[in-house]
Amino acid sequence: MLQHIIEEPALIRGLLNNRKAVTGDFCRIFLENNIRRVYFSGSGSPSNACEVLAYFCKKLLGAEATCIIPTLFDHHQDFDTLNYLPEEILLICPAESGRTKGTVRVAERAASRGIHTACCTFNINGRLADLCDVALYKPSGREVALPSTKGHTMGIFIFLLCFVEAALATGKIEEQEYRLYIDELYTSAQCMEENVQTVEDWFTDNQVEVMDSGCYWFIGYGANIGTAKECALKFLECTRRPSLAYELEEFMHGPLAAVRPNDMVFFLMAETGAERSRMAELAQFCTRITERCVAVGADVATIAGLPLQIVTSGGKMGSTLELLQPMQLLAGDIAGCLGYDLTKHSKNSAGKAMKLSIEE
Repeated sequence: MLQHIIEEPALIRGLLNNRKAVTGDFCRIFLENNIRRVYFSGSGSPSNACEVLAYFCKKLLGAEATCIIPTLFDHHQDFDTLNYLPEEILLICPAESGRTKGTVRVAERAASRGIHTACCTFNINGRLADLCDVALYKPSGREVALPSTKGHTMGIFIFLLCFVEAALATGKIEEQEYRLYIDELYTSAQCMEENVQTVEDWFTDNQVEVMDSGCYWFIGYGANIGTAKECALKFLECTRRPSLAYELEEFMHGPLAAVRPNDMVFFLMAETGAERSRMAELAQFCTRITERCVAVGADVATIAGLPLQIVTSGGKMGSTLELLQPMQLLAGDIAGCLGYDLTKHSKNSAGKAMKLSIEE
């Protein structure tokens, strides 16, 4: 798992270097159609990726964007064909294997209605890829460890790249703004490489507190609400301990009351602004409850608790990658100390028993 995480920056650079070829088919959907409504759907880590991606889809492409869990689509909701023509709608599924039943069913329904579909998957010959108009190959491949890390990061990055390229192609952004986004993503890859040793050193210095924590909390804002949820999922999968995620303000509306002195609270400090300042104040306040408050980001050394200072690009888009990677590393480190073999399914896994995936 740790090796997979270390490989992420090189894969990001490879996609950046070949971005026109990678994103060409996706861009054509927006060039040839007036896409006004975008649905994101996925289960597990892809669900968290959807939250991050919907934020930037709205920002860069100006389309209405919504994340819906596949089973809600399957049993309770449907595509809005009353207010939008089918050709104005796009379904995006940032998948792993592309075998999850719920996601496949949503794509089947979209295809039957004439709705555009796009996915990313490492299984380019699978059922989901066959259903979609555009199937983007994730160079992450199948991971040895069951918790998705490299694959999840690639799923987010590929579609972020698609949004930037489509925004340029359709005139939503100018060349100068486009170049800023591309430079930011290249910088993010470099930051992620530099941060690996920083995170490992921090874990060594604070191992007693990390391993002794009863519950892990992750607080995010803006585009990184989905990042916080993915961090909590990764800790839950790897450590098998309670792990929770909340948006900055929502955390103070009740959940904060459940924090205990031996809990560890991670504050994801993204782009500067009012929310970052608010987050720093909250981290300071929470030290009254637990000394294990961890501000994660650039320029956090003076924030009380156990700050984890990393280098960052300073951008919103880059932060979704830069803040995720340290938590992936820590989840793997904790699992290693606990002696868990992350390549094996838990005896309580519902995957096979409940037949969550289709047979290829």
